[in-house]
Amino acid sequence: MLLPGATWAQTAANDNSAALEDDTTIYLNPFIIDAEQDEGYVAQNAASGSRLSASLKDTPAPISVFTAEFMNDIAATDLSALSDYVVNTERIPGFQNGLAAGSNQVEFDTQFRIRGLPASSNTGRSVNFFKYPIAVDSYNIERVEFARGPNSILFGVAAAAGNFNVSTKKARLDRDRIEVSFRTDEYDQARVAVDVNQTLVDGRWALRLNALRDRENSWRPFEHKDADRFAVATKWQITPSTVLDLEYETGDVDQSRLVPWAGLDRTTAYFAAGQPTYGGFPPAPGAGLELVRTNYFVYDTATGTLTDWRNSAVSALASHPDWNAPFVPPDQQILLSDFSVIPKEAAIAGPGYGNVVDYDTFTATLQQRVTDDLNLELAFNRVEDSYLSNALTPLDITVYWDPNVNLPDRTPNPNVGRPFVEGSAGIRLREELAEDLRFTAAYDLDLGKIFGRHQLAGLLEHRMEETTRIATIEKIADPGTAALRRNPDNRANNIKRRTYIDVNGPLEGIAIPDWNDTDVAGTVQYPSQNGVYDYRSEFDSMMIAAQSHFWENRIVTTLGYREDKADFYDSESMRTGDPLGAYTVGTWEAVRNATPDKYKAITRSQGVVFHATDKISVFYNHASNFALPNPQLIVFPGDRGPPPPRGESDDWGVKFSLFEGKVFATVTRYETSARDDADFGLVTGNNNINDIWNTFEMNGVLADVLSDLNMDTALTASDLQVNAGGNTFDSDSEGWEFEVVANPTRSLRLSFNFSDNKTVRSNIGKEVLAYADLRAAAWTSGDRGGYVINTAGAPITPNDPADGLTTVAETLDTLYSGIENTLVRPEGARYLGSPTQSANLRANYMFREGSLKGFSVGGGVRWRGDSVVGYTSSDPATRELINGDAYTLVDFNVGYRRDFEFFGKETKWSIQFNVNNVFDEDDLIPTETFADGTLRQYVFQTPRKWILSTKFEF
Repeated sequence: MLLPGATWAQTAANDNSAALEDDTTIYLNPFIIDAEQDEGYVAQNAASGSRLSASLKDTPAPISVFTAEFMNDIAATDLSALSDYVVNTERIPGFQNGLAAGSNQVEFDTQFRIRGLPASSNTGRSVNFFKYPIAVDSYNIERVEFARGPNSILFGVAAAAGNFNVSTKKARLDRDRIEVSFRTDEYDQARVAVDVNQTLVDGRWALRLNALRDRENSWRPFEHKDADRFAVATKWQITPSTVLDLEYETGDVDQSRLVPWAGLDRTTAYFAAGQPTYGGFPPAPGAGLELVRTNYFVYDTATGTLTDWRNSAVSALASHPDWNAPFVPPDQQILLSDFSVIPKEAAIAGPGYGNVVDYDTFTATLQQRVTDDLNLELAFNRVEDSYLSNALTPLDITVYWDPNVNLPDRTPNPNVGRPFVEGSAGIRLREELAEDLRFTAAYDLDLGKIFGRHQLAGLLEHRMEETTRIATIEKIADPGTAALRRNPDNRANNIKRRTYIDVNGPLEGIAIPDWNDTDVAGTVQYPSQNGVYDYRSEFDSMMIAAQSHFWENRIVTTLGYREDKADFYDSESMRTGDPLGAYTVGTWEAVRNATPDKYKAITRSQGVVFHATDKISVFYNHASNFALPNPQLIVFPGDRGPPPPRGESDDWGVKFSLFEGKVFATVTRYETSARDDADFGLVTGNNNINDIWNTFEMNGVLADVLSDLNMDTALTASDLQVNAGGNTFDSDSEGWEFEVVANPTRSLRLSFNFSDNKTVRSNIGKEVLAYADLRAAAWTSGDRGGYVINTAGAPITPNDPADGLTTVAETLDTLYSGIENTLVRPEGARYLGSPTQSANLRANYMFREGSLKGFSVGGGVRWRGDSVVGYTSSDPATRELINGDAYTLVDFNVGYRRDFEFFGKETKWSIQFNVNNVFDEDDLIPTETFADGTLRQYVFQTPRKWILSTKFEF
């Protein structure tokens, strides 16, 4: 997506407008937008068009600008809080394709869905137009620009959804300033931020320091964010036409963002059955009970004992008659929604759940005016970060009930009938390094009234990224049998730490204890096969763009062309490490491939704005994007990653600039598509396919089957195993967006937006169906369909579902049934849980005279319309939508500002009180139901919260 380049006549001075000692005026830098030009909520210019300062009125694609004043009014300190008021945007709460996963909540920062499409943590935000993997904080933010739709013209490797770009605070040459702010809330937040700008040489050299210490808690125990950040920036006006900016930031963030639900429901069925007990090892348990799904060892945190609890029982998961309906995978459970026994506020994941982020960033930018028409910029950026996180599987985030009358040693169980929590001690360490070198040039060319005025832009960029990751899980050091010692990955070697709890006791006790506090003897942290990787990517990019003004600026056209070449060095998991404990095989380590996968993409953008009058303009823009595949995801059949996803978007609409720019509004119609996206989940058939290959090998006919398929007959069943973590799919999004920002009077500022969105998925998991179709005939040729699954030497058996034997043909039927239910029937279905319409209103009024002078009052309304939460049928021809209820949240703020002298120095003081969710709306927000409308999954509403902040500026 290319948006317009720089404007030719800017009346507002920017940061470089200070005068040198010889009174030489500094030129207007086309690469810089001075955030202090913003007035109230209205911003006239944006750099998210072509990396150059451009009038929003001339921009043919949707960009929203959020000023520092807007973020202050809503008390937002990061993009997550800001997104509450962003058009057509929602936070992804931890679900993955309808599965209550939650892994991304702990290992990655907030992820967004824009226009119904996911914008991943790696491509959903940038800082100063450099891709940025770390959550940003307002302590070092000047303004935020939000570009929707494909944006590869701007950002190279990008998502089809859109991007937040943050402009950091830079040193200023025009004044000295000290700003100190404090903030607290009803959960005892203690936040202090300091901003100091000091000119060291008048008009030539300045230094700016920003520091933050933040301790923030939540309405649920253990959810927190503790941040210590520091940033330093310096500006050197080397000559009247040469500027050097240097920025360095470092920080430590210790945070836990709990999943916004209570956990899986293992209470309802157990209580409905009368809280039964279970006395044997291992006859099948009765109603309300089920055998432990995965055999594992248990460490009792109270007694300090490590015991083999295999073949025990636990309280059963909640169930529903539509258990195997499409959109409800059979292995996914129902979330607990009855809080009469377990409090809603309980944070089952406990204090050990979360991550610690350490990071360092450095940016150097040299800007040079060669002539009045030619400007150059050379920029270098380096980001280094480390994420250490402790995660839990969804099955761990739940309260279990122990129905076992006896302990595994057949002695009486003192905890029979008691609730407990348990989890695996898992550690993930991800380290990232990225370096960017970017050269940008802008040239103004005026060819007169007939041939127009043009700004030509060019970009050359080289980027390198390296990412390493290791994920471990706690295992028993010596499982005791040769078979398990040869296979440390077997889940029977896993350990879960169990704690019996009192559901009527303090909330802090209804949680898994922090496993970092206790070392368990006889255990090892063992790397998982799919948890280690070592990737390197190298990008070379070239972009050219032109913005042209014709017919006395009535028509503004934009054209953009970009080439991106990427060398992607993947890695493989190999047992190259030394064995741990009593295991006889080595640990998994990532071995980076020496030969890269090469990708090349061309993205284009074409846009036009027609200013029908000085107040009304119409526009059209077409844009495309290119993105690298997710390196963590292995798609079906499990021997490769997904293909590079691509996207396109068409945007057209009308812009209004009214009352001399005091009111700016945009109406946009959009159609955005993403092709070959991929995500975790959406997997079906792995086990069926592997069982078929194993059966043929066990019966000595594998080579014959491979021969019929024209495949290498030397392959073994092990070579043919599929181990996919996800599949590809396409998405199409369309709808309307309306935005207006205004400063109607000197005292009043307001912002309003509305969106209508419809996003559907198609071509889901096409690889699985193609795989099965290609092999089905060979698998069932002759009498092969009658082989009994995973049995050697059994007689050929006719297909009879009632005979207790499963054949190859029956397994193939099961495979196709899974494909039909999980992949084919959801064709054209909507994303579940996302509102189809949303609107946000924010306003603030400042009293400038009279007895209320200095006071301000404001508020906001966040409305979310009906969301699609399910379908009445599995048949695409007859199914109807099930909609969740709309809801409205109201926010409020009141403030006071005063100027006075403090020790002879002019001082500005302000205090502000915010209340979010004034009416304390606490209904669960449904995200998925069964076909009869029964609730399956939901997210919590954030309760009412007050915030008190104050600021001193000297």
